[in-house]
Amino acid sequence: MTKDIESAHKPWKAEYAKSSRSSCRACNKPIVKDAFRLAKVQTAHQFNGVMPLWNHASCVFQNENEIKSLEEIDGLEDLRAGDLQNLRKYIEGSLAASDEEINRGKSITPAPTAGGSGDNTGEYEIENAKSSRSICKSCNEKIEKGHVRVATMVDNPRFRGKQPAWRHVECFLKLRWWTSPLAAMAGWDNLSVKDQCEVQDLAKACPGGIEASIVEEIENHGVGNKRKNGAAANPSPKKSPRLSKIKEKVTNAAVKKSAKT
Repeated sequence: MTKDIESAHKPWKAEYAKSSRSSCRACNKPIVKDAFRLAKVQTAHQFNGVMPLWNHASCVFQNENEIKSLEEIDGLEDLRAGDLQNLRKYIEGSLAASDEEINRGKSITPAPTAGGSGDNTGEYEIENAKSSRSICKSCNEKIEKGHVRVATMVDNPRFRGKQPAWRHVECFLKLRWWTSPLAAMAGWDNLSVKDQCEVQDLAKACPGGIEASIVEEIENHGVGNKRKNGAAANPSPKKSPRLSKIKEKVTNAAVKKSAKT
């Protein structure tokens, strides 16, 4: 029975700490709630099964060759993109151990990016809903806890300042306010890889969306050419320098990904 259990589990597990009760096996310091942590999964001696020995991810990163492959790690699908990228770099040997943000065990996230127009200031943020109390400003339906939502900052008439106006991702994409790759939106790297894929699929399916047209052109190997649908949406014969830069970035990312695989 023990052999079956041992063969069923992966040697490492990755997740975000569910509480602040665990301590790092490497530095003996507490692992705070929601911190990125890695566990060496070992056979338990007190019972018939396995048990995780938790460490700060940053403590594991300080030792070379602890993890040989991503296939050794369970829980990757729930990680934020920034943390997953750090894991890949660590395995490849290209992670800078002296990086201040990594040493503190934090995700590396891009600075907030402005763009778009409408009833907002061009400030956007994407995240998983922390509760089920928010209402979508477009469809007036409740946004369930844990579902991905997008905020635009609007003026609050009751006091001087801004407040977030939340929308379902699909409702937000239909507005076509966001004109850059979704990966540039504040909070993107805090989403799990699974949520990022689902949002990208919605963007691709959204008619006329810039993200959708870029993905479509890359898949059809026509990045440098205008598609008929794109030409209808933008009758101007001049190429947009901004859109060209976006296409160039996405294309380069696609080439790098293809080279790795």
